[in-house]
Amino acid sequence: MAGPTLSRFLGLFRMRDASDPSRVAAVSSDGAVKVEGVTLRDSTGGAISPDRYPQTLTYNGDGTVNTVSFTDGTYTWTQTFTYTAGKVIGISAWVQS
Repeated sequence: MAGPTLSRFLGLFRMRDASDPSRVAAVSSDGAVKVEGVTLRDSTGGAISPDRYPQTLTYNGDGTVNTVSFTDGTYTWTQTFTYTAGKVIGISAWVQS
């Protein structure tokens, strides 16, 4: 039987940012980090909410994901993936176009 995972262990805790008590992070039982009170920003500093919109993926010739994007009907935001030896090594900031 496998021992408890770090995410399960951390799921027992809620972490509060001492510099901003309204920001709280917790690790759920599925390992996802959930942060409350934090605004996601694009490369220009504008607030964005990609989870509120359908996201579109584009692919490279080798089948790896090239970009993920979403639109609010006026603007489109895109993140680009960078690879080395077939493994993701970077994801860009959300870039508005």
